[in-house]
Amino acid sequence: MAKTNWKQLLDSGCPVFYFYSQQEYLVQRQAAQLLELLGREDPEVTRLDGPAPDLEEIIASAGTISFFGTRRVVYIPGLLPGSYSDKDLKEFCEVLSQAENAVFLLTSVFADKKAASGKRVNTLISHCRKIGFVQELAMPTQRDLVQMLRQQAEELGASLGEPTARELIERCGQDPYLLENEVAKLAALADYGTITPDMVEDVAVQNLEANVFSLIQLIAARNAKGACQLVHKLLLLRQEPVTIAAALASGYLDCYRVRCGGALGKSYQEVHRDFHYTGGDFRLRKAMENSRKFTKPQLARSLEILQQLDEGLKRSPVDPQIQLETGVCRLAGVVTR
Repeated sequence: MAKTNWKQLLDSGCPVFYFYSQQEYLVQRQAAQLLELLGREDPEVTRLDGPAPDLEEIIASAGTISFFGTRRVVYIPGLLPGSYSDKDLKEFCEVLSQAENAVFLLTSVFADKKAASGKRVNTLISHCRKIGFVQELAMPTQRDLVQMLRQQAEELGASLGEPTARELIERCGQDPYLLENEVAKLAALADYGTITPDMVEDVAVQNLEANVFSLIQLIAARNAKGACQLVHKLLLLRQEPVTIAAALASGYLDCYRVRCGGALGKSYQEVHRDFHYTGGDFRLRKAMENSRKFTKPQLARSLEILQQLDEGLKRSPVDPQIQLETGVCRLAGVVTR
């Protein structure tokens, strides 16, 4: 919801704002934006960390009259309604309804959809929606991330084109924390002018998962030399061979799953749901693109090679770099058959 709408809600006396999600970053970002808006009123802010602050402390924080005549803000991050008993949760809801000179800002981060749909969670959501504002924050899509990055660059006084923003996401992955840091760094590099693709290539952090997508593409193209060169690059960036191998195995397993799912008429989104992946479905979309370049038997054989590589890296005295390069070449050899 736009900041201007928040202001309208505050002006109308909205007493509660409740943000919840499965992604901590999303609720923190939303809460920070609302606190910034509230800060213009110079309120007295009391922070009571979750999962279940003491009710007497909440009552005292909400009921205290501000010496400066401004509203009090009671900020409760990390609230977990299930940590209260039914009796205490009912009393907590009554406090939210009865506070006359306070604004409550509540945030919750749930491990999964099941945790976010519990009885006490629904009780709190229903009550907050009745008296205030509730928003569930979903993991941003790639389009959302592009818009977010472009907006951030604009706020910093820089310019970030859509193709460059997409390239940054492809290179760094979809971690919003990391992406915001990278935009701030690139904006400074561009002297708060236009951020170019060359700048992204030169200085942006290389996410291991994004590099693994590229590594699988090189293997699928039978480019063993290019794959080994990328492995060397990752090693120079101080990535451990066992970590690279594990990420590669995870990438191949994703390819195998979406390939098997496709044979059953399932989309990668359905595979994402059926296997209970956390976060967005970006990695499975990329896996679907890569899986088309392999047969199912080739993927199965590749997973056997990767299992052998993992065992060798953990047990064999042979130089890990040599084992990793050999494994990559064996993977490329599977494709040529």
